[in-house]
Amino acid sequence: MLSERKRLLYVAEAVALAGAAAALALAVRSHWHPEPAFPAFLAACVGLAWLMLAFAPACILCGQCARALRADAGADTTDGLNAKEIAALIRWAPQPYRWAAGAGIVILVTTVLRFGGIDVAENQPADPEDVTGAALYFSVFFLLALPVLGSAARMSGDYGDQCRP
Repeated sequence: MLSERKRLLYVAEAVALAGAAAALALAVRSHWHPEPAFPAFLAACVGLAWLMLAFAPACILCGQCARALRADAGADTTDGLNAKEIAALIRWAPQPYRWAAGAGIVILVTTVLRFGGIDVAENQPADPEDVTGAALYFSVFFLLALPVLGSAARMSGDYGDQCRP
């Protein structure tokens, strides 16, 4: 199980921290100092690749926790996590990571209301507002991955040992 591979989880956690910081820094920079010739498509591709190093392991961990929690109930593991299961998933997460995830939700709602959809195309110059919005959207996923990765990295054993009802 991935939840047993602590070194890999610490690396993914560091990637999420660095990605969140970089995305938020880019959003602030592009908001205050817009650059019309910014390579937005390239930045989005690099950001997406970087995001997969942190968010994909977080998604895998969510699935492992769901399977461990629902092993005896025989329930389907593809229908999402409820509040009790999310609490079990992030039980060992440091408190700042939980706050970061809460901030990520606030950033998501604010970004949706302010920017809506973002359009970044390869052959078109990027609108500076789209760069800011895209960076904020990327930061949300990094921030949401933090408590999952931090919790799995700090718990002893794996979800099979820790989350069985």
